[in-house]
Amino acid sequence: MPFRLPTMLFILLLGIEAIAQCPPNGVSFRTQEELDNFIMLYPNCTKINEDVFIGTFGSDISDLSPLSNLEIIRGRLLIQTVPQVTDLSAFDNLTEIGRDLWISGTSASTFSFPNLTSVGKTVSIGGNDNLEVFQGLNNLTYIGEDLQFAGNINLVDTPTTSSYKRQHISIIR
Repeated sequence: MPFRLPTMLFILLLGIEAIAQCPPNGVSFRTQEELDNFIMLYPNCTKINEDVFIGTFGSDISDLSPLSNLEIIRGRLLIQTVPQVTDLSAFDNLTEIGRDLWISGTSASTFSFPNLTSVGKTVSIGGNDNLEVFQGLNNLTYIGEDLQFAGNINLVDTPTTSSYKRQHISIIR
């Protein structure tokens, strides 16, 4: 009988370790299957301590909702070459990005990051041909370096920038 208690404790601790809150490093998603697996492996993940990369040429990613629990990304959030993505509301809970926010090559017509308050370096939104409205920076009070909009040929609602602490703003259509 004394043998059972240590064995049971070991199994319990092993089970707790196996159900990690978030991955220990950054994450990279090249397929929808990888995104779908993320939410199954880390259903309570709210903070990534490094970079989050989404997309690549030939990517089949169309649904970013498996990332909807994220509140903090300590590194960069890079979303690129994902033309099937039409909705970025998966990031509505995001409050902080430690480095850069780069979004290019989506089919979203509206971008909204309603709870984002801080981006440590650069915000770069470019090459999103369907983007018409970018209204999601209302609560953003800090951008460490640049705010860049380029190549968003249908952008009609340019974000207001008066409240951002920043070094450089460029908006090129």
